[in-house]
Amino acid sequence: MSTYPCPRCGTAADSVTGCPGCGRPADPLAVELTDLTRRIQELAREISDMEQRVRVLGAERNNLLGRHNALLRQFRARQSTEAAGTVTASVAPPPSPPPDPAPAAPPPVRPASVQNLLLTLGGVLLGIAAIVFVAVAWQAFGLAGRAVLLLGVAGLLLLMPALLLRRRLIATAETLAAVGMLLIPLDGYAARIAGLGTSLSAAGYGAAVFATSAALAAGYAAVTRLRSPWFAALLTVQPIAPLIAWYLGLSAAGWSLAFTVTAAVNLVLVWPLLRGQSSGTPRYLTVLRALALILGTLGVLWAGILGLAPLASSTESVALRGAGAVLAAGAVPGLAAVAARGVIRGLLAAASTVAIVVVSMRLTWLAFPDLRLFALVTTGAVLIVLATLLRGPVRVGALIATGTADTVIGLLTAGLAVGTLQSSIGTALPVWQTGADGYTERVVELGRADWQLPAAIGLAVLAALLVAGRGLEPVRWVDVALVGAALLALVAPVCLESPYWMVLTVAGVMAFALGLWSLRVARIGSPAVALLWAGAGMLLGLYALAVCLADSAATVIGLWTIVGIGKILAIRGYRTPGPIG
Repeated sequence: MSTYPCPRCGTAADSVTGCPGCGRPADPLAVELTDLTRRIQELAREISDMEQRVRVLGAERNNLLGRHNALLRQFRARQSTEAAGTVTASVAPPPSPPPDPAPAAPPPVRPASVQNLLLTLGGVLLGIAAIVFVAVAWQAFGLAGRAVLLLGVAGLLLLMPALLLRRRLIATAETLAAVGMLLIPLDGYAARIAGLGTSLSAAGYGAAVFATSAALAAGYAAVTRLRSPWFAALLTVQPIAPLIAWYLGLSAAGWSLAFTVTAAVNLVLVWPLLRGQSSGTPRYLTVLRALALILGTLGVLWAGILGLAPLASSTESVALRGAGAVLAAGAVPGLAAVAARGVIRGLLAAASTVAIVVVSMRLTWLAFPDLRLFALVTTGAVLIVLATLLRGPVRVGALIATGTADTVIGLLTAGLAVGTLQSSIGTALPVWQTGADGYTERVVELGRADWQLPAAIGLAVLAALLVAGRGLEPVRWVDVALVGAALLALVAPVCLESPYWMVLTVAGVMAFALGLWSLRVARIGSPAVALLWAGAGMLLGLYALAVCLADSAATVIGLWTIVGIGKILAIRGYRTPGPIG
């Protein structure tokens, strides 16, 4: 049992019976906090006592050490003044106290370090000399001499690291191995000049040379346990697939697949890094995986860009090949998302979803030339609803990608709706001269969207409700539904070629409904939202009044209707001012 200050009134409370002042029951959290505070204060006092004790002992040690040194000097002085030849009992002086630890001296420079530095610089200069030799002195030798000389230099540079490793000159071995790996593609070039592999094109021969270089680098690294050959293997494997695509004469879709294959190869190396298995990994391997991640990202981006060109083609067969290429490029970040964690996983999922969205929208555009608006909205709605079925960061990334696409489609739909409303209002001008007769025909002449526009709006509202799901309060469900109903009231009668009076009636009824809902929202405590709904109702009323300008009788009826609706809403708002429970 312990006491603690009551969080409510500050009276000393008991951990069993609670607070005697306000009657608050015992609070376990407050009890534990009070006990922890007391224990922390006790430990602080103990630490202070120990520090004081250490200071006292240190002062006593210094005094004893001074007295010891003084006596030791007296003892040695007496020993030196004794007569020579006198046999006395050998008395060993008392042991000296251990000296205070002095700071460690910096380690001396080892000869191996100097050798590493000098041989590393020598290896770099040797590599530069080899490149200069190939560029400048190439014409001074015959074909066979060039090939043999390059092959001999490369073999020597690859043999020397094995000897240097026995003397633990690792840095020098790494440098010479890197230069040797650089000379392997040059050997391939020399062999090509000498007439080897002339049956292949330059692209095919280059792919073979880089594949051989990558295999030799990987094998050499596995045997010698050196690090630099792994970087050489990673870099030389990058151009293999693009060179094969060039050799085969593939189209842009084929080039896209080539870069996708290269990115997939990099993904194999990056996989442990994405899974967070970098703890305990050598630093060079982490750098190697990071380099593979950068190269793989660039490969995926370039593959996607190359795939967009055939995807944009109006020829279905070409567009289908482009769709396959873009989907293949998007599959690489999708697979990487399986291994990744956290925010990285969400970003990879978003990148993969972008490929799916782009391909889906493009194929929908080609498959339904007469129903493109409705088909695009349907595709966007299906994709975003499917994205809600995912979980975790993948769901967030997919929703960002699909939501962005749906926003673009929504802007397109809004533009068509604005154009339809302009046609509807423009038909009523000049004022009182066009009349109600022939209203529908004139709207068609000015141009308006067909039935796809209201159908797309209704489908978009339904998708929004499905995506929001149970996260919306009932009043917000009504808000979303009313937004859709208001948009439909604006465009549906015009798009469906309804009679003139139907356009006015639907807009007026919807304006009245929005006014009633604004009163409801105001009574439940949301005045700002209520003001928005009232403004939306006014806009609908003004639209109906603008359409009424086509006929004088309709204008009079419209004005009286607006006055009547305003009076009804004012009376209703005055009679029920309180909140509705």
